[in-house]
Amino acid sequence: MESALFWILLVLYGLWLLLTVVAAVGHRILALMRVPLPVWALVPNWNLFAPKPGVTDHYVLFRDQRGSAEPSPWQVAYGPEARKWFHGLWNPNKVQAKAVFDLVKQLSIVIMEMEKDGEEKVLQSAPYLHILHFVKHLPRPEAKDQTQFCIIVREPAYQYEATLLVSPFYSL
Repeated sequence: MESALFWILLVLYGLWLLLTVVAAVGHRILALMRVPLPVWALVPNWNLFAPKPGVTDHYVLFRDQRGSAEPSPWQVAYGPEARKWFHGLWNPNKVQAKAVFDLVKQLSIVIMEMEKDGEEKVLQSAPYLHILHFVKHLPRPEAKDQTQFCIIVREPAYQYEATLLVSPFYSL
């Protein structure tokens, strides 16, 4: 009995693997195979690169100013971290990186939809205010009076870099 159960499970897992490969290879084959939808719900779907993959890196830079002195040089508040071998299993910065990435993407949408005199709309948008809060609450070695941030967009493959936004100074 155990031998029969083993072979039944082996055949089921083999079919599952075959369906997974078929689903990953192409959707034309799936169209030819008229398998009911509930069966396909059991097959993993790995669309890792979607129709348009993310090819840009976003950097949030900030600088501080004390009184009427010259502002400090730009410092990186957030930038993409180089992947390490263990990030697939444990990545403590993943949540913060995803949050900042999503906020920058949302802010870029707000900026693209901005009307001619719509700067005030951008400065009052939720993603802008969240990024401002993030920058204002970064640890600083010494007290400063004001801070400013900017967002840089880079496409390493095309060696393209652009400044998406430069904020005014805000008091700390």
